[in-house]
Order: sequence, then C-alpha cells, then structure tokens
Amino acid sequence: MTADDTSEIIQRALGEFELRSTQVEVLNSTDHCNAKIVTDSGDYCLKILAPGYSEGRLRSQMKFADFLRNGGLPIPAPLETTAGHRFATMFAAGEARFGRTFRLRRESVCLK
Repeated sequence: MTADDTSEIIQRALGEFELRSTQVEVLNSTDHCNAKIVTDSGDYCLKILAPGYSEGRLRSQMKFADFLRNGGLPIPAPLETTAGHRFATMFAAGEARFGRTFRLRRESVCLK
C-alpha cells in the first residue's frame, strides 16, 4: 500500500468513527497499519487490519478481548462507528479492510 493509499484509508476510517484528527502518526508495523491519532478530545489508536484478515477472525479476537476485559484486564474497549459497529469496513484495491480504534489512556501504548 502506498503512502497515499494509507492516508486515504486512515481518513475514511476516522470518518467512520467521527474522529477529527489534529495529528496522525503512522507507526511501523509488519502487517497491519497502526496509527496514533491526536484529537482535541484525546489520543486514539487506529488499527487497519492487513488485507485478507477475515471478519470472522476479527470478531473472534474481539470476543476474546471482551472476555479478558470483563475478567479485569485493563484492555481498552473499541469505539463504535457512527453506525454502531465496533469496527469499520472500508474497501481498498477491491479488498475489504477492517479498522478499529480505541482511546489511549496515559499508560496505554499503541501496539503493533
């Protein structure tokens, strides 16, 4: 994916979550596109999953994170999109790409 493609898909994902960024810092990653998003209302981590990452795999991963969060681990909950979904679906080069975001706390790290 080119830098222009990355920028475009990040902006589309931010629109899905109604985030107005003042700064976007794309972080190094081997598979997924990770970005720290700075807004007037706080900092967020946006993860755009790699091409070919299935929706079923994403949903399974999110259920496991919910289980851990409900058990007391400090895992941030994903934001909902404007449509009420916990992840956004965008298309790039004819492939579905899934994006999710969560608010960063002071001690949080946006992991790759």
